[in-house]
Amino acid sequence: MVEIEKLSYNFDYFFRLIATTLIITVFISGCGDSKSKSRVVESKVVEKNSSIKIKNSYLIEDIDRRKTDVVFSEGRVYVKKVIQPIIIFYIFSKKCPPCRGMLPYLSMLQRRYSRDIFIIGIILEKTDFATLRQFMKRYNATFFISDSIDNTLLIDRLIKENKISKNYLLPLTIIYRRGEKVIDIYGAVPYEMLETIIKQEKKEAR
Repeated sequence: MVEIEKLSYNFDYFFRLIATTLIITVFISGCGDSKSKSRVVESKVVEKNSSIKIKNSYLIEDIDRRKTDVVFSEGRVYVKKVIQPIIIFYIFSKKCPPCRGMLPYLSMLQRRYSRDIFIIGIILEKTDFATLRQFMKRYNATFFISDSIDNTLLIDRLIKENKISKNYLLPLTIIYRRGEKVIDIYGAVPYEMLETIIKQEKKEAR
């Protein structure tokens, strides 16, 4: 069992995080009011009968056949074999222009903060590895993107665990630090905003 260090916060950090969240909310609302083509999707979360054992481990696999598991345990989320303290889940659709627009920026962040973050793209559509490889090359996506058979189940579990509305805006970004959820962001986000959050969480992870 991985021992998680106790989180220490201060008022200044809370203020910055709340301010960042408010800025993001305003930005996303503005995009929604304009002619943004962000997609709203309906999660297919199925309520489980209490007598049915809920799955807690989900396989993810990228185009290079790298495999690992996303594990849910006691309200926290861990990714096996990943040592970076900050995990970013990026849920998106190939048909969503704002989703595609963020791909190169996420790749830049992954390269720049490779010691601190691990980005996991979770694609909504089922596709084959060859098609996904061409898609990633076209949009300069170089981070880990899963095309596993568990993708749908993993997305639904993330939605349920974080109490996210079933009708959510794409892309959906969920950030964790040492297993604990920090923030979820609906819609496209500027590079600078994501970098600000990463820098803040990098300090807190020390």
